[in-house]
Amino acid sequence: MTYDRASLVYPDSRWIAGEVTDQLARLLRRDLPEAAKVLDLGGGTGRFAADMSSAGLRVCVCDISELMLREGRRRECIEHSVVANLTRLPYADNSFDGAIAAAVLHVIDDPLPALAEARRVVTPGGLLTIMFGRTPIEASAHQVITSMYRDAVGVRDTRFDADRRAALERSVYEALNRLGFTLQSTDEVTARQHERVADTIGYIEARAYDWTWGVSENEHRSVVRTLRSSGPSIVRRNGAREDALAVWRFHTWHQGDPGR
Repeated sequence: MTYDRASLVYPDSRWIAGEVTDQLARLLRRDLPEAAKVLDLGGGTGRFAADMSSAGLRVCVCDISELMLREGRRRECIEHSVVANLTRLPYADNSFDGAIAAAVLHVIDDPLPALAEARRVVTPGGLLTIMFGRTPIEASAHQVITSMYRDAVGVRDTRFDADRRAALERSVYEALNRLGFTLQSTDEVTARQHERVADTIGYIEARAYDWTWGVSENEHRSVVRTLRSSGPSIVRRNGAREDALAVWRFHTWHQGDPGR
């Protein structure tokens, strides 16, 4: 799946609290040598790369979408990048001290080949840090609005269902164990995710989310009009917040030698 068509609005529509990106950068600085080389797998427009680079890490963002990478460079979030499929990385063995896969594995049909490639390019004793996505603590206005749209057009995005996510995490853990990784730590950060109702509707209208892409233009416009007229009141009725609390968890794995 490529997000070329959403590249211009992707960074804003997937805004992540600064506490989250800062935490990832601190974890990598804690566990990796100074000026370590880090590969950001499926890093898109560089949501995490900017803070990692500011922390002194040498970051390369790998993504299948040239337009996503171009937008990240335009926003000065990305210094080094490469267009590539995560299952066929254009790097020699042992090229990086570490890699991250942040909120990307759920869009890959079979994560195992991508994980195997990460193992190949990360040096023995190196790290792979995975973040599956946020876990809501409070009802989110964003979730209410996006669910209204999907219900109206008959599209179900199961990638974020609790059961589906749990199954993905289990399969990734099993795969990493088979590939010789050892879980080193799980760290979490709690933050407020600021997502205004009007902004979420605007991103839906701009088709920033892949579950809008197959909807006809007439139906799409009709549902967006409904969201604008009734969405805010339904958000209030549900007690949902535009700054809902959520938890992000980072799972850090050692490649091979856990005593590095």
